[in-house]
Amino acid sequence: DPYIPEILLRQAWIYRQMGRPELALSANYDVLTSATQQKVNNLTRFGRIVLVARSQIANTYYEDADPLELKDYISSIDLYERLLNAQQEELHTSVIKLKLLRSLFKADENSRIKIRMLRLRQTSLETNPSPITSDEATELKQIKAEIKKLNENRAGSSGYWKKMEKHAVEFIDRIAESDTFVSRNHTGEVMYYKIMAYNALGHYQHVWQSMEVLLENESAPTDQRRAWAAVRVRVVIDIANRLFSNGKALMENEVDRARMVAVLSDDGKTSREVLEWRLNLESA
Repeated sequence: DPYIPEILLRQAWIYRQMGRPELALSANYDVLTSATQQKVNNLTRFGRIVLVARSQIANTYYEDADPLELKDYISSIDLYERLLNAQQEELHTSVIKLKLLRSLFKADENSRIKIRMLRLRQTSLETNPSPITSDEATELKQIKAEIKKLNENRAGSSGYWKKMEKHAVEFIDRIAESDTFVSRNHTGEVMYYKIMAYNALGHYQHVWQSMEVLLENESAPTDQRRAWAAVRVRVVIDIANRLFSNGKALMENEVDRARMVAVLSDDGKTSREVLEWRLNLESA
């Protein structure tokens, strides 16, 4: 029956209202399957139904994710990127980019928390005065492998930080072209994601420049400026804490300290490496 995909789509919506995301996902995937089994008389209609189902699958992973779980955010990142790559004119690109940025930020935050917990366990195993057992040795090996994987997912060439920087810049650039409600009312939020990405990638000059723009009251829409006055205090504290942590980590790293001394003693010249150090520590 040609109405089956549409009925399944509505069924998925009902499941989400009932708080059953797993059934909603199943029904939305059934939409995709049933749409391919139809005798297509109206390609546009079925194309729209499939597009809505794909969007709802991505939204279900993102909106119903466990705040402390990583896998759902990873799924939503992949699905939102696929939607953007489809380049469908009917998609609200700004809305999808905003949800993608939020998913990237949450995935990065959850990865950071997970790495911290794994390192605590690693330290506990390595500093245990008792001889390490074979099970503990296996666990230690698994912990190191997982930490490595999580760090690669964050800092790799196609990791969360690079993607966050790319999509935040694209989102802000689109404002001048479209000036949509979504773009105007979420510029500050996206600017924050961009600063977080610059900070993580070590682009400290860009952090400072973006901070100056973000802190200007004119960067917020007129109807939001009173709320922004309170919110930006939290934003500044968060960014300052991140910069301080970076500066502290650099000072505690013996290898980086040795490299810094070597560069400073090189005929008294100031290299780019030293400038980055100074920018990082002054910002902190």
